[in-house]
Amino acid sequence: GGFSIDTRLTEEALIQTKDLYQLGFAFAESRDEDERDFGQELLEVVVEREPRSKVGLAAKNKLRLTHR
Repeated sequence: GGFSIDTRLTEEALIQTKDLYQLGFAFAESRDEDERDFGQELLEVVVEREPRSKVGLAAKNKLRLTHR
């Protein structure tokens, strides 16, 4: 309780944006609504970090497909 995984992942210096994208994409494809929301939050972080990069644009497109 009280420990936010998405905050910890996004603050971790060893985790690259590409890794966040892959993790977010996998969770965004989940059937569980909570996991899907978590994945979408990670994809939003990717878009914020690198909005014009290839991975940032892919994250933005995935979010658009999930209507977020």
